Amino acid sequence: MAITRKVAGILAAGVSGVLLVVVLVRDVGLNPLNGWTILLGFLAAVLFLRRADRASAFVASLLLLLALLPALIGGLGLLYVPSLVLGVVVGAGGRGHRSETGPAV
Repeated sequence: MAITRKVAGILAAGVSGVLLVVVLVRDVGLNPLNGWTILLGFLAAVLFLRRADRASAFVASLLLLLALLPALIGGLGLLYVPSLVLGVVVGAGGRGHRSETGPAV
């Protein structure tokens, strides 16, 4: 799951960077809604890349969901979906994957 977490973090950071560039290049202006969306995406990326527990993956996924909703108005919010899906996979990881019998002798 470490690779999935890293991919989710890299995607979230990349999308936030793309959104920042698009906002600045198109002279849309960094209004509070755009800034909030980009900030939430970067915070989620930091959580994915720095923390290794399921709780942080859950919080990072929630941050991406919050970043996704207002960004949908501008049309680029859908770029957060792959990172969000990977974050949910990381957050749900570990359930039902343990062996009950232990190592083979």
